[in-house]
Amino acid sequence: MTATRGATPPVPEPMRVRLPLVEKCRQQIDSAPKRVARMAVNAYQRWRDRLSEVGEGVQFGKRVHVPAGSKLGHYCYIGSGFYSPSPVTIGDLSMLSTSVRIVGDDHGIDNPRVPTRLDFRWRHSITVIEADVWIGHDVVMKSGVRVGVGSVVAAGSVVTRDVPQTASSAAILLA
Repeated sequence: MTATRGATPPVPEPMRVRLPLVEKCRQQIDSAPKRVARMAVNAYQRWRDRLSEVGEGVQFGKRVHVPAGSKLGHYCYIGSGFYSPSPVTIGDLSMLSTSVRIVGDDHGIDNPRVPTRLDFRWRHSITVIEADVWIGHDVVMKSGVRVGVGSVVAAGSVVTRDVPQTASSAAILLA
């Protein structure tokens, strides 16, 4: 989904998992005091960053930049150093390791008469990470891609197109 400068397309809802899986996370990941503390931290993070939705049990690393309007599912993890220029949707139980970056798709290369440096085309593209996705350390993703449910993207990968569900980046070409 893309929009021109100033306009942001609607951010889709995070992909949900079955309720018994959320309950299992509640039991294995959160103790009662930890749950109360996380609720307070997440309420502050939602307010500070103007996020549209922050699900139960979301964990944030240090120095993360989750853009305004983003929607985060239950028990997802966003590692330190995450950055995205446009809103994201992250499904339930997804894990983004440290230093994951989403970069803009903002320079035209299709017109040989215009230098790439001058062919700047800013637009907001919503990146969608479905449920139960694992994105490894130092992954760079092009804004606007969709990573399918159950996929694993190996550390250091460069993702320039959609990743099908249950795919492993070690087995598919991403660039």
